[in-house]
Amino acid sequence: MLAVVIVLSVVSVLGAVLIILCGVGVIPRNPWAGLRIPPLFASDAAWTAGHRAAIVPMVCGAVVNIVLAVLALTVFSGTTDSSGGVTLVIVALAVLVLGTIIGAVLGVRAANRVEV
Repeated sequence: MLAVVIVLSVVSVLGAVLIILCGVGVIPRNPWAGLRIPPLFASDAAWTAGHRAAIVPMVCGAVVNIVLAVLALTVFSGTTDSSGGVTLVIVALAVLVLGTIIGAVLGVRAANRVEV
């Protein structure tokens, strides 16, 4: 379970950092990194606005994900029944997906408000 928790935590942090870098303009519009949603490709302003709107849900998802991962490792590490830890890891994955979906929805809304 340790490997799963580490991978999940790294993915959530890297995803949040990537969205932040796109939202502040460090990573420009490109076909490789960032939210892959058509409205965000309408212009550079839509790209930045969409990612900026996605920062809060993505960062919140990453923080909650890491808290749940740490709980899964600490609370259930010494027990013979690992079902509680597995449940926390599944919830952490769901939070990561939910943060990404909310970020994408907010990003599309923000990108659609930008004049092209």
